Amino acid sequence: MTSEKTFCPSCGSATNEDSVFCKECGRPVCLYEKNIIHRLNDRINLLSILIGFFSTAIFIVLCSLFFNLFLSNGLINFMTYIALTTITTIFFGGLTIGLVGCSDYHDAKSNSITFILIILNIVAIIFGVTFSTTMGLASALSSAFGGFDLESTSSSTGFGSTPTTTDSGSSGVIIFEVLIIVILSIAVGIGACYLGVFLKNFVKDK
Repeated sequence: MTSEKTFCPSCGSATNEDSVFCKECGRPVCLYEKNIIHRLNDRINLLSILIGFFSTAIFIVLCSLFFNLFLSNGLINFMTYIALTTITTIFFGGLTIGLVGCSDYHDAKSNSITFILIILNIVAIIFGVTFSTTMGLASALSSAFGGFDLESTSSSTGFGSTPTTTDSGSSGVIIFEVLIIVILSIAVGIGACYLGVFLKNFVKDK
């Protein structure tokens, strides 16, 4: 009894239904057995992601200059400036990836997620290095100058514990704003990649 024929999802070659690997390209035939990492890897276009980062590098300069006009004129505050620059930059990066390297919405999902994850990793590394360096320098300076008593400094200035409460509240607001910027950036980056695929297919249909 002969096995029914099916087609390789990678190269489209005919293969037996019970085959595990394609005889033509050697890739696995049963995509449903792959985990999410392998499925993402099959659709990731590294060249388009690199082009997306190049586009991001260009637009982060352009957006910084553009939104700096509003910041310098007092029309927006610093956090709004950061939010607009970040979100707009990631939008154009995702749009570029969708236009250049994605043939369908499945590609858009895989490549946009990879793009966002790489950006988050870069930001996390920069933040980690900056934070650890700052803490190390602060500890070194404190040791070199014999340290200082924060409590006595606070009481000698007569401000008491009020600045601490105010600083804690300000820090909470800043953390919340940064979290909102991160969430919006992720949503915009993925949405822009989908938009790029839509625009490309729309132009093709025309």
